Amino acid sequence: MFNLTKRIIANGCYKATSYERGVQYFHGGAIESLKYSPEQHTVHGSVKGIRSYMVRARFSKNGNLEQSYCTCPDYANYPGYLCKHLVAVLLYIEKNNFDPRLWHTKEITENLFAHFSGLNIPSVKQELNLEINLNFSAIRGNSESSLEIKVGLDKLYVVKEIKSFLEAVYYSRELAFGKKFAYDPTSHQFKDEDAKILEMLWETYQVEELIQEISYDSSHISSVFSGKSFQLSGQQLKRLLILFENRPLLLSINGGLQEVNIIKGDVPLAFKLSKDGENIVIEDIIGADLIPLTKCGSYYYYNGKIYQPSLEQQEFIGPYYRSVTGLGGADLNILPEYKERFISEILPRFKKAGTVQLNPALTEEIDEIPLKAQFYLDLEDDILVGELHFLYGERDINPFRAQVPNINGRILLRDVEQEKLIMAMLEQSEFKVGNGKIYLDDEEQIFDFIYRLLPQIQENTEIYYGEKIKRKSFIYLPKFKGRIALNQESDMLDFSFQIEGVEKDEIFNILKSYKEKKKYFRLKNGSFLPLEDREFAELDSLMSALNIKKADLQKDILKLPKYRAMYLDQLFQEKELSFFQRDKAFKKLTQAVKDPEELDFTIPEGLEKILREYQKQGFYWLKSLAYYGFGGILADDMGLGKTLQAIAFILSERKEKIKPALIIAPTSLIYNWQAELERFAPGLKIKIIDGAKGEREKLLEDLAGVDLVLTSYPLLRRDIEEYQSMEFSCCILDEAQYIKNFQSQTAQATKLIRTEKRFALTGTPIENSVLELWSIFEFLMPGYLPSYTNFQKKYLSPIEKDQDPAATREFSRLVRPFILRRVKEDVLPELPPKIENKMVSELTDEQKKCYLAYHAQIRSELTEEINEKGFARSRIKVLAGLTRLRQICCHPGMFLENFQGESGKLIQLQEVLREVIDSGHRVLLFSQFTKMLAIIQKMLDEEKYRYFYLDGSINSKERLKMVNDFNNGEGEVFLISLKAGGTGLNLTGADVVIHFDPWWNPAVEEQASDRAHRIGQKKVVQVMKFVSKGTIEEKIYQLQEKKKELIDKLVKPGEDFAKVLDQEELYQLLELNH
Repeated sequence: MFNLTKRIIANGCYKATSYERGVQYFHGGAIESLKYSPEQHTVHGSVKGIRSYMVRARFSKNGNLEQSYCTCPDYANYPGYLCKHLVAVLLYIEKNNFDPRLWHTKEITENLFAHFSGLNIPSVKQELNLEINLNFSAIRGNSESSLEIKVGLDKLYVVKEIKSFLEAVYYSRELAFGKKFAYDPTSHQFKDEDAKILEMLWETYQVEELIQEISYDSSHISSVFSGKSFQLSGQQLKRLLILFENRPLLLSINGGLQEVNIIKGDVPLAFKLSKDGENIVIEDIIGADLIPLTKCGSYYYYNGKIYQPSLEQQEFIGPYYRSVTGLGGADLNILPEYKERFISEILPRFKKAGTVQLNPALTEEIDEIPLKAQFYLDLEDDILVGELHFLYGERDINPFRAQVPNINGRILLRDVEQEKLIMAMLEQSEFKVGNGKIYLDDEEQIFDFIYRLLPQIQENTEIYYGEKIKRKSFIYLPKFKGRIALNQESDMLDFSFQIEGVEKDEIFNILKSYKEKKKYFRLKNGSFLPLEDREFAELDSLMSALNIKKADLQKDILKLPKYRAMYLDQLFQEKELSFFQRDKAFKKLTQAVKDPEELDFTIPEGLEKILREYQKQGFYWLKSLAYYGFGGILADDMGLGKTLQAIAFILSERKEKIKPALIIAPTSLIYNWQAELERFAPGLKIKIIDGAKGEREKLLEDLAGVDLVLTSYPLLRRDIEEYQSMEFSCCILDEAQYIKNFQSQTAQATKLIRTEKRFALTGTPIENSVLELWSIFEFLMPGYLPSYTNFQKKYLSPIEKDQDPAATREFSRLVRPFILRRVKEDVLPELPPKIENKMVSELTDEQKKCYLAYHAQIRSELTEEINEKGFARSRIKVLAGLTRLRQICCHPGMFLENFQGESGKLIQLQEVLREVIDSGHRVLLFSQFTKMLAIIQKMLDEEKYRYFYLDGSINSKERLKMVNDFNNGEGEVFLISLKAGGTGLNLTGADVVIHFDPWWNPAVEEQASDRAHRIGQKKVVQVMKFVSKGTIEEKIYQLQEKKKELIDKLVKPGEDFAKVLDQEELYQLLELNH
């Protein structure tokens, strides 16, 4: 609401009559239009008086009047006070007492009606004729320009108020020009060329309105609009003339009106030069009629035309006419003492700017001969000496010597412009002058002159070299040669390069000079070797990356590790190092890594139909790297089968009587590996190294016939002495981010493993820093990346602190060939819509003790119960016993308050969440136990994950909000009680589903998984089922898999799988005797 009363309005007037007249205007319907701008809290209006006046009233956010303005004379006399036009508008607002927002809505609606009513009725708008009259006057050097407008159909009418006309056009209002013509926006339109002119004027109108609006007192601001006239600035005049380039313009210049054309070309300047005694007289033929229209000299009026001359002519006209202004049109006389200089320096400018007629008597005194410039160079005791000559026929001018008098008194018309150009180039170097010659004795200046300036001077000057300088090759342009080859005998790379004509012992100093940003290197023979060639930059980068030392450059062939091949190949292709030749063996190696199928490896029997196409590519990639003795990181996204690809590789590498392979994995994944190996490679003999220290030692002592050794990072760390005495065919690190801290004992231990081949599996090779990747590479290929100190200096600090893109590219070039990463989106066509994995974990020692104790107690109690009451009457107690054991598998702390131990399944969950969330995935986690979810919540809080929690206590409104927030990207984990959230929810914001504990009825699990895997899900959904090894959970899982079809037939929705188990199956689950 606006805070307005009649008293407030009256108090705002300077004179009582203003308020009284305003009341009359209000009641008399003088208000023509009103418009509210909500962004500025401003009302704009038009009030009809002697003519239409524009008013503006700005309000505060609270509705109080802050500022007002009117275009009438009365407001200009009493600025800041209300005039009658403002009073009328404010009375209208006060009377209607409306909410400005509703007013704005009403205005918009009315505008829509105005613009679109009858839109479906085709109508042809008449094209109006617009005539622009440009008025130009120049008095005593001051020029002014303005325009007037006429508009109409057959007859043109003078626009008496340009401002009102613009408002009518751009606010789509009618405007009467007399009894017979009125502008109507619904039936009239303008030609495109005329619309552009109006647009220019409208821009000025808007700027002027803005200035008045932001000015506290706008009475002192003069307007460019004055009735029928619009004052043009110099820039606006230029814009107007550009708009009239292809059509005639009506121009009134100093009173006379004429139609003129605009010509893009030089003004036809003409001068006559004659003699008056010893004076030269210049007669300007057109000068008196030439009128500059713009101060910058870009447009001139002459002889009924407007010219836009070239920049070259503009540079002459401006200075010349400013100089001769005081002559009042009289001829210019050049006195005898200036005659020769005028003819030599100024006359050529006249000739370029226009036509020049020379009096025959004057022509006889002038020699006009073309310039031939010659420059002589030689050496005097390592000092560069130059001598410059300007030759005009037989006339020889040395600009560094005193000039001899004119021959036969004739004046030489010199090419001063060309002479000055040559002199300007010489002046860029710090020559000393003496005896008509110039001297350079500084080595850097000599190089800069010969390498940079001399080629420019040569474009306009003939260069002659003396005998001493001829005997010396001053500039030596380098020619590079290089070769890289794979030496089959040494299994290393042979690297060599040279700069033709340069001795080997000079190359190191050449590169050193380049690093010091020097422009050249002075060779032993005295020649200058320019260092600005880009190949030096690429060569320096190569030497630095390969850590090549001074002594290495003395060798004919430098031996490099074979693993440098991929980096070099990529560098040769990206950089300008095409001069390096690569032999066939080198090309075969690099091509094999880029396209691994070329080496024709065989996929192990039984896996050909199991492996997806991208997994086969991963297998070939691992094989190719291993074939050439390289290591690598398989960094596929979680769920794409890194384990299966590694198993395929291990199977393909197995040979009779060969050393075993070694897999090191997190403790929680050891039995997951065992399950996968038993499933996909049942023929492999596996030995898991676990148990007490003594047990592990015995296991390691007897590895005869063992194909694969499986251990965890913590146990490797404790047993590293035993492992150091052993050799393995290959070593694979699973979840290799475990060694991201290169200083940790775990990382140090893995690097002590003796093995022929090394690989790492991780979905997150970099979690926080590129230093983590450096640590993994130190395991894979020690020495491939620079030492820790050099790595910090060369990559770590520039990439992470300085965000240097060049360092990032260089580091990427080094590591990219040895990292294979595919995300689900890359291989989507090959993936099923839902991937299911069984995640096996082992009970912790404390958990295992608890489980075994309760298992024994339950067996004893149930055996006694069944013997007394029979199985049927004991079924409820049997199920209760099963539930208790399942709770222990999750976490004994669910019902044992004093339990201080850990849960193997919870440890595994922590590790899985780290990988999942670090890879950008989001998780739904189900459990049927709310107490377990509470324990998981505590862990999520400690890890600082953002999550939602849903159980049966959450009302439907809050539940919907949580679901919408999660699907909109909030949170990383959604914890759900299986009973509360198994159905009815759409949680497509997640692409990973974790079932923390198996449910009796797999159909319920399936329904829960479908919270994420449903219509609207654009990603592949991965489902993980956590199962504790050697427990009731594993038996339930096996029984579910065994009787899956039967369960689908017998178990109705909402029923438990346990209810359809027979007595024998329940006995087996609890290992009961009967």
